[in-house]
Amino acid sequence: MNSQEYQYLLKYLSQQHLPTIDNKTKRRLELKKGIEYAEENLLTRLFYLVDEFPKEKESTKARIKVNQQKQKRYHDQKVKIIITHEIGDKVLMYNAIKDKNYSGKLEPNWKGPYYIHTVPHPGVYKLRTLDGKVLKVPINGSLLKRYNDRNFWKMSQYYSDLIRIGSYTVRQIDRPYNLNQTWETSAQHVYQQLQTAMNSHNRIMTLVYCYYLGELVQFSVTPKAKWKEFVQDNQIPNHYYLYRGVTRIYQLFEKNPNQMYCTITLTYNAISRMKVSTFNELLIYNNDLNDLVDNLELS
Repeated sequence: MNSQEYQYLLKYLSQQHLPTIDNKTKRRLELKKGIEYAEENLLTRLFYLVDEFPKEKESTKARIKVNQQKQKRYHDQKVKIIITHEIGDKVLMYNAIKDKNYSGKLEPNWKGPYYIHTVPHPGVYKLRTLDGKVLKVPINGSLLKRYNDRNFWKMSQYYSDLIRIGSYTVRQIDRPYNLNQTWETSAQHVYQQLQTAMNSHNRIMTLVYCYYLGELVQFSVTPKAKWKEFVQDNQIPNHYYLYRGVTRIYQLFEKNPNQMYCTITLTYNAISRMKVSTFNELLIYNNDLNDLVDNLELS
């Protein structure tokens, strides 16, 4: 190897091929073998893709679905529930000045309560004090939270019920059974209606069906014996407490059959004024219902 060939080897890291017939033939054969090998590999790769493509497609879809669910859970954790307020609601306002004062550690975090006076824009509210003074500066809804009176539970437990039976408050509730039917058929029908009202947590309609079930019990000649027979046939759980409850409710309204309708109407009128009145004002409209709320425990 001369010096020129050695320099070529150092530069290109390969031996120099001189333009001879043998070298051309050798390279042509190597190129032909390489092409044949590439074609075989290409066909093998194509056959593999054709066979494995459906499996890869399904597995890719499954991975995409799992990743999308992870992204959805992460996004749902970051999303904040926006609480809206209506005119007349009682709210507390966050004491933002406390964050700027160094000596405000013992100050309350919330001020109020206030009434929602107007809603000039979505998420923006104007407040009114309990004395009727309207605050000039609108407040963002993120600085407000709902305020509940301590005795608010007495009226809130009837609020959803009165919404459900709003159509019944404008007329007398009809008797849920027919007098021409047998006692067993009537009692079974009323009991089914009572179960439906109890499962939907409708306290007012539960009271109504308890009253009519107690009326049926009193109609029978031997109430306890008739009730025991009815309980055995229908496999009613907690029948003793149910018997005492329906008879007690019937006795409460026995003197005045229209008292139940008046009670429902009275409560509905009081609830409709709840947004613009305090709980003490509601007690004026609801005096006839206080004994019932304090003494009865309906599930």
